[in-house]
Parts: sequence; structure tokens; C-alpha cells
Amino acid sequence: MSQIGLQPLLMLGCLLLFLVSLVTLLVVTWRRHRAGKQADGNFHSSLPVEMAWVLVPALMVLVLLWFITRAFWGD
Repeated sequence: MSQIGLQPLLMLGCLLLFLVSLVTLLVVTWRRHRAGKQADGNFHSSLPVEMAWVLVPALMVLVLLWFITRAFWGD
């Protein structure tokens, strides 16, 4: 397989892995929050904090992915 044909396949694989990981983290966080399994007074009982722990790294990965994509395919 040529490098040109491999790049879109790798990109799709990375994006799929990212999306599966993100959705899994969001679902687990939401279910855990709704079940009320956190102890009172613990910062994990705060849905905004838990969502930030998921969304900030996700945003960082997307930003890095943007720059990597531009490096591979250029402008």
C-alpha cells in the first residue's frame, strides 16, 4: 500500500479511536453522575468538573490532530 493511500486510512483509524474513547468517557461520566455514586464533598460530585476532565483532553487531541493533518496534506 502506498504512503498516500495509507495516510487517509491511518487518519480515519485515529479519528475512530478518538471518537470511541470520547463517547465512552462521556457515557461513563454521565451514568456515574446520574447514579449518585460520588461521596459528598468530593469534587467528583460536580458534573462540570467531570465533564471538563473529559472535554479538555479531547479538545487538546483535536487541536493536535488538526496540526498533524495539515502537516501531512499541507495547505
